[in-house]
Amino acid sequence: MKALSEITNIIAFLIIILSPKLLYAAGAYLVDDAGVVEKKTLQIENWYSQSTTGEKILVSNPDYQILPDTEFAIQGTHNSISSNANTLWPQLKYLWHKPTDQKNISSSLTAGVNYSSNNQKTYGYYAYIPTTIKFNQVFDLHLYLGWQNWRHALRNNKSVDFLNYGVGTEIHLNETLSLTGELFQANGMSKIGPTKPAMQFGSRYIANKYLILDAIYGKNINGNNQSWITLGVTVLF
Repeated sequence: MKALSEITNIIAFLIIILSPKLLYAAGAYLVDDAGVVEKKTLQIENWYSQSTTGEKILVSNPDYQILPDTEFAIQGTHNSISSNANTLWPQLKYLWHKPTDQKNISSSLTAGVNYSSNNQKTYGYYAYIPTTIKFNQVFDLHLYLGWQNWRHALRNNKSVDFLNYGVGTEIHLNETLSLTGELFQANGMSKIGPTKPAMQFGSRYIANKYLILDAIYGKNINGNNQSWITLGVTVLF
């Protein structure tokens, strides 16, 4: 009950300070879609996750289109048990393929860095290509393939290269409610061997054109076989 009360308070706080057209998947889900935020619109994605072992992660991720079809985001993450508790993830995302009359497929290129504000060090680089296929008004498919270079704390802080992948689905039950599921490897195939894939599934509720709410269950999100509950709030100004 204490954990539920804490989560409820955080979500209420985010709604109050951010309140106020929402787009795409992303948000509290880790398999990104191919879209970028609309012109002159600030999109702020926020989510809070807690694991079965008590680990807590709080994230805020503002996005803004700085050039045509080019989005800049700077995700801020706080992890309750990490040695680098506060990290920033500045990234650029370019929408290089838009849907056409014949094919409703879009694809982007995203690249960024992981920076610790605790000790002012860069801990990694990453790039990935997200692709979204809209089959009809009911079903969307999101795919991504990516690379990351990480200084891994469990491997004497040595640099490790990973090949990452992910697949996500959205089933739109109506104009306001969707079901979403995804399978991915956020710290996936490396030279020293694979980790087990992670998964998430949940629901997305579009409260109005300014606000979306997510409730998600996840397993093995950080490669530690824990279960996670995530609540997300996304707002647009």
